[in-house]
Amino acid sequence: MPYYEWYLPRYGITVEAVYRGPRNYAYTDLHGAAPTASVAGDAPTRQVAYHPDRPGEAFAAYSSIRKMLRTLFCLACRLVGLSLFAFNIYMAVYGFQRGCLII
Repeated sequence: MPYYEWYLPRYGITVEAVYRGPRNYAYTDLHGAAPTASVAGDAPTRQVAYHPDRPGEAFAAYSSIRKMLRTLFCLACRLVGLSLFAFNIYMAVYGFQRGCLII
């Protein structure tokens, strides 16, 4: 999903979608059909982007700053997870070398 949030606003088609209900926005594609997008929010209209080959899959078009902050947050979470995983491996190896495993 983050890939589409970066890719579609740049290379896809961006249109205005109209609020139809909770997490439900309707937009008109190139063929005149009115598919819906599952986008959070309750604004009267939202910008959504979709690929011309798959008009039924639309994603909200967020600003570059919001996408950058979200990407940095996800990378920070992964870094914390990987560091905890490395710490667990270190503690297991250290415990086996000392001959006592602390649980």
